[in-house]
Amino acid sequence: MLHRKIGCVSLALILQACATPPGYTPMTSQTQNAIQSLDAYHVVMQDEVRPSVDVSNVAGALGGGLLAAAIDSSINDDRANDARNLTDKFYFVTEDINYRTLIAQSVNPVLTQFRHQNPKPAAEAMVLRDDQIKQRVAALKAGEAFMFLTSHYAFMDNFKVLQTATTAYLYVGTGAKMDYTKASYMNSFIYQSPTIGNGGESSVQLWSADNGKLFRAQLAKSLADLQSNMRYDMQPLVKESCLATMHFEIPNQLGTQKLTAKTVKTVGDSSLLRAEDGALYSIATVKLTPAKKNSCGV
Repeated sequence: MLHRKIGCVSLALILQACATPPGYTPMTSQTQNAIQSLDAYHVVMQDEVRPSVDVSNVAGALGGGLLAAAIDSSINDDRANDARNLTDKFYFVTEDINYRTLIAQSVNPVLTQFRHQNPKPAAEAMVLRDDQIKQRVAALKAGEAFMFLTSHYAFMDNFKVLQTATTAYLYVGTGAKMDYTKASYMNSFIYQSPTIGNGGESSVQLWSADNGKLFRAQLAKSLADLQSNMRYDMQPLVKESCLATMHFEIPNQLGTQKLTAKTVKTVGDSSLLRAEDGALYSIATVKLTPAKKNSCGV
């Protein structure tokens, strides 16, 4: 069900426990040509960038139990409080940033190709429930389309990395009964900044310095990459470039996840990669490790 997919989105975006939700569905000429008008709903639930903290898993190590769960809760609360205390100065110098407005300015121009109706100047703060999505999809007439997007951004790996993620679900009416669990197009777009500082207070100081100059630059880079990568992915692909097969790591609250992906292009010090699950990643090239087996055939 879509609830499970959206649930994985929420888990990935809030806990970063999975890299991307399942169900990558590429854009096709048939889907693209069928769209006569588009309505979109873009949600960003958080008001500011959030620090990610390592999750204690005493309960897992001890086989569960109320005492172990209580220990985990206490440890996780302390870690979250410590993280928030570190960011007071950062939030003070970046409080003028409105991510909902900035990401709308990045995404809306991409959607004009689908005859986007009444684009909003900012993303929404409230997520749509499954039944609301189902209702919107069921009401689509032939040629009408609905896109649901959800975005999140966070400091990962003890503040050393800014990581953003956007997932898009597109539904196109056919005149027949619609199955809201099957999107006509779906993919995720992840951006990971270069590593900044040594973690903790040293990284936060670098993100905060000069009125948050570094953070603002990386946020702008992530939004520019999102726009470019969405334009690229929302076109039917005849044959995608594959320069090399690479490994890289995505930090999350449970540690790190090692991924394998094909390099689509490299621009400057950043690379665009297509992961095995179809998601697109913008990663600093220095973070990539060549795979022993190159599946690009070059």
